[in-house]
Parts: sequence; structure tokens; C-alpha cells
Amino acid sequence: MKISIEVEVQPDEVDMATELLKTLRSITDHVKVTTPGLAPAAPVAPAATVPQTPKEQMKALIEQLMVPGAIDEVAKALMPILASPAYGGDRGTAITELVEAYEEVVFDPKHIQNDTRLGPYLRLLVHKFPDEQAHLEFKRKVIQKVLGHMTKKRAIDAARHDILLQAEAFANLVALDCVQLEGAMQTIERLIGKPDSRAAAVTMLGKTVDLCIDKFTAIPNDPKYTEPMRKLWIAMDAVQEPVFQYDIAFISAQRERIIARLAQLHGPAIIPALTAAPPAAAPPMPMPVPTPMGGPPGVSAPGGIPTPMPVPVPTPAPASSQGPVHVKQLRAMRGLPDIQSLVFSFNWDAVTRHALTASQDGCLRFYDGAASLRNTIPFHSHYVTAIDSFTRAGSRMFVASAVPNNAQLSGNNCAVALFDGTTYQQTAMAQRATTMISSLRTLPPNSVVEGWVTAEAAPNTPMQPTVVCVYDAARVGASNEITPVLTLAEHSDMITAIAASSSHANIFMTASSDATLRIWDMRAPKSVGMFGVPSPTGGRYAHQAPVAHLDAMGDTVLSTGRDNHINIWDIRQLGAVSAGEHYHGLVAGYAASLLVEQPEHMIYKLAYANSPSPTVAAFVCDTALFLLDWTNSLQTPSVTPAVDNPNLPYKLKYIDCKWTPGAGENGGPALYGVATPYDAGNGQPPFQAVSIFEALAA
Repeated sequence: MKISIEVEVQPDEVDMATELLKTLRSITDHVKVTTPGLAPAAPVAPAATVPQTPKEQMKALIEQLMVPGAIDEVAKALMPILASPAYGGDRGTAITELVEAYEEVVFDPKHIQNDTRLGPYLRLLVHKFPDEQAHLEFKRKVIQKVLGHMTKKRAIDAARHDILLQAEAFANLVALDCVQLEGAMQTIERLIGKPDSRAAAVTMLGKTVDLCIDKFTAIPNDPKYTEPMRKLWIAMDAVQEPVFQYDIAFISAQRERIIARLAQLHGPAIIPALTAAPPAAAPPMPMPVPTPMGGPPGVSAPGGIPTPMPVPVPTPAPASSQGPVHVKQLRAMRGLPDIQSLVFSFNWDAVTRHALTASQDGCLRFYDGAASLRNTIPFHSHYVTAIDSFTRAGSRMFVASAVPNNAQLSGNNCAVALFDGTTYQQTAMAQRATTMISSLRTLPPNSVVEGWVTAEAAPNTPMQPTVVCVYDAARVGASNEITPVLTLAEHSDMITAIAASSSHANIFMTASSDATLRIWDMRAPKSVGMFGVPSPTGGRYAHQAPVAHLDAMGDTVLSTGRDNHINIWDIRQLGAVSAGEHYHGLVAGYAASLLVEQPEHMIYKLAYANSPSPTVAAFVCDTALFLLDWTNSLQTPSVTPAVDNPNLPYKLKYIDCKWTPGAGENGGPALYGVATPYDAGNGQPPFQAVSIFEALAA
């Protein structure tokens, strides 16, 4: 590879040119300097230097982003460094070092002293690398780092030099559409409301209204944009600390400009929507069912398999003979007995009405509807990490995934085991040459495959699980071995969850740390749809951070990410891609995006399947379990903490939850919450790892 750079220097630019030449000589020996009117100078003999590490080479290249027009060559030059033998083929480590090099250059305090604009550096996030997957991973990690820095707890009068550069980077992310404006306004408004994040939030807002004034003044007259803006201005009006006096004056001036321009664009009637206080009581508003988007007829995939187009069907009632139940509270009733170690996975079998747990002690446990232990199956050499159940040929089956718990076992010795639900005997085993199985989900009834789906690391690689494997219980070998009938690889980062809905027999969804949600069909060799909003790279992202979990019921899918949003998607809304999108399937934006005001802790898991109402879900958020109800309002959903057993001598840290129809008192709805005790004081508490919460009706 050869890069040629020619620079013409004026007398008053000698100092700057000297620094540029110093940078160039740090990465190449082929630098010549000529003076107009004279013969070319002899090449400068390079000084003896210690060979640069890959990270130092990347830093030198990133510095060149300030040179106009250099971004394309910089992006190309980074590729061989990422493939350096120093990383031993470990792409994850290479990308991590690239992000570290980028941070050290971009967030160098000298930029504050020199009043350097960071825009040229940030444009690398939207300039595609020759390796697109490397670029997407780099971009995701940088955005995550910026957001993480700005959400740290700080004093009201925190030193601004610690947040100025990251605040400007955030504003550039908005300007470059790496972060959507409406999401940015919601994030800043939430952070302003907390004293320990107010300094960062006010600084972010000042930089954003400065660099993105054109975006603010061009929003549509739509509550999706006007409501977050109104709430943002109200939050800013409450900021009174003297330390923010300059910020308040600047932001207020920008705010007046924004409102004036929007009034010119949409008419004066928009002003109350941007400034007025909310009404005293909003009328009840059920969750909207979007009108299905039109799309082209299904086209044949390789092998003549038709790419499916989901057909709109009515959302079925929840699993309750009484129909939807309006739940007002979750109250702990009792726990499952005989569990003495951490529970990794829990499943409720609605057919047999059995609760199944998989725990760190390597045991599968089966409980009946009265929470009495019925059977225990030990796995002596493995941790059981996931469990689910399904029906095959009229018989109930359950399947579990496991990873080695013995250091003497090979790291590539994970397993998937199939059991008979009546005899509890193992009927098949899949020994997997993989380092991890991160998720497992059985397929809906009437699927063309009677089996399950797992998320696994690609065979014989150290990467995180990014491959979807489909298993058919009907294809068990003579020695009871079973292998995947289909392997799908489109995610660029760890798959965090798999979900399916009984309303769509052949469809399942996957969530990933690459911020995407993909839809798959058993009859197609690749994904058939994506939920998300368009990204500058031509793809779609479902959240502005890694997606942590998803769940589905009927036509509705819920997802949550590290951005603390719970997004609602409708399968019936899937339609054709927009012009310029590089995707082979159908796409849909969210029906609603709910910002959950629990910023102290990330949402780990959602429970929506088998919910007593189509507008009620539950989620776990570290030390608490919450009921989420958007029956009356999508803008301000009700979030109610569950009531734990007050007699417990310790606190619970929640890791999962599942709706269990008919498991409550008198056959009513209930929710199982998976937790581990902590903060127990001097005594070791008895383990109450799975609590049963009754869903109390309004």
C-alpha cells in the first residue's frame, strides 16, 4: 500500500508543518521536503527508533484525521493493523485496542487548550471501513464509551474539563445521526433530572444545541419529536444552580431561536406543544396497532424457498380463560424449595404446569403447580445454563444447554441434551465444539421443525456466540447424537436472547449486542426481517446500545437495551426496505419506545409471553422487579415495583422473570422471579432463588 501526501507550507505555517512531518515520520521513512526554486532536498535519514506497537500505529493514523481529505486513506490503513499477527487473529482484542487508541487521541486534554473541534475525528464513525463488520463493531464500542462516560456520577460543580470533550463527541454523534435526536433529548432530559448527572447533561445539551441547531429547527410537527423537546425545556427550566449560569443563558438563547424557527416552519400552533405543561389527566390510550405496510410479493430464496411475508392476524388473548386481566401489583407469595445454588435459567411449562430450574450445582429441578419438587436430574460435569420445553408427536419434551464446570474439560465441550418429559430420561445429546451457548428457545407449535434454536459461538473459535443453530428433534442419530439442521450467521456481536410467538409458527427473533433485532423463518436460509430504525451505514438498529433481551406474544415483540428503553414492535408492520437500504428482507420501525426511569441499573430481562394483558409486561432491574403497564399511556407508562416478602432477612438481586398463567392464588395469573440473596449480614441465608409473585387485579 502506498500513500502520497503533498503539503504546501506558507512561512507562517512552519510550526504546524513541523508537527505534521513529525507525525508522518513516525509511521514511514519515505518523507521528502522540497523548497520552491531549489533542487529537492536529500531524503532525511531516519533516526533509530523502537518499532511501534499496533496501538501506536493506530494512534498515529487517527491523528491524521485532522488533515482534510485523509479519512479514506486512514480507514484503509487501519485494516492491516487490525489483522496484525500481534493479535493472534483475535478480532475482539484488535477492535478494543483501536477504540482505546481512538479515545486517547480524541479525548486528549490538549484539544481543550487548543480549542480543537472534534468533528473530523468523529466522522470516522460514519466512514465505512473496507471491513464493514469491523467498522460497525468499532462504532458501537465508541458510542458506548461516550455514553458511559457522560452517565457517570459527578458532583454538581464537577470540573468541566473532564466532560467537555465527551459532550462535544455526543453532540457530533447526534449531528452524524449515530444517535437519533429524539433519543438524545430523552437521554439529556433524564440526566438533567438527577443532581449527580446534571453537570454532564447540561454540558451535553449546550454542545448539542450548538452543533445541531439545524436538526432542532427541522423536527416534524409530531409528538414523537415535540414531546421530548417539551420535556427537555421543562427539565432545563428547573436548573437553578449558579454554576450553570453561563450554560442557562446560552441554552435559553438557542431555545428561543429553535422555537421561533419551528413556528415559522409549522405555524404558531406548534408553540404550546413545545412549551406548555402537560394536561392534568390524559385520556386512556390503548397501544396502537399500526397499519400493515405494503411490500412486494415474496421472492424465491436460493433453493426455491419462498421468503415469507408475515400475514396480519389478530393478536390472541393472553393465556387466561377470563381474558385480559388488568394487573395493578405483584406481591410475593412463596418460593421454590430445595435450591441451594444460583439459578441460571427458569422455564414455566404451560402444558404440564411444571416449573423447571437449571442451577449452578448442575441440577435440573422439576416442580409441580403447587411448587412441590417432583424430580431432580444432576449434570455432574456441566453447568446447565438454559432450559425450555415443547411438544413432539404428542409427547412433552424438554431441552437444556450446558457448559463445562471442570477446568480439566475442554473449553469447546458444551452440550445440548433432550429429555422425555414423562420419564425424565435423556433421549438425545449434541456435543458442541463451541466455547459458549448463550441462549436457547424452543420453536412454536406447528412449526415445520419440531425442535429448538440456540445461540452459539462459531465452532472452534474464541468468539462470543454470534451463530444461530436450529435443531430438529426428529433427526436423532443411531447413537442418540443430534446436530443442527441449519446454521445462520448474520449478527456481528453476541446474541443475547431468542424469542418466538405461537401466532407465527415458523418465525423466531434474535437480539444481539450489535444493537439489532433480526427475524428468521424456518423455511429460509437467511434472516427475513429486521426491527429497527435506519442507521447511517445503511442497516437498521433497534436500540442505541446493545440489546439485552426480548420477548414476544401474539404479533407484539418487546425488546430492551442498555439505553434503558423498552421498544414495542409489531410483526404485522413489516414492509419493504427504503431506497438505499442494504438489506435483503422486510423491515419495520417501532410502534412505541418507552423510556423506563430506572437509570441507576440496567434492565436485564423482560417478561411478556403469557402476560395477563397485552399492555402489561414485567422486567428485572438488578435489585428490583417491576410491573410495566402502558394501558393508559405510551408516553408515561406505569412502572410499579413488586412487593417482596417482608420477612426475608436479606435482599434479593433479580436476574430473570417469567409469567406463569394459572400459578397464582385461585388459579389467577402469577409471575416467577429468579433472584439470588445478598446483603445478608452475619448469617448465611437459606436460598430462595425463585420467588412466586401473585398478579393482583385492579
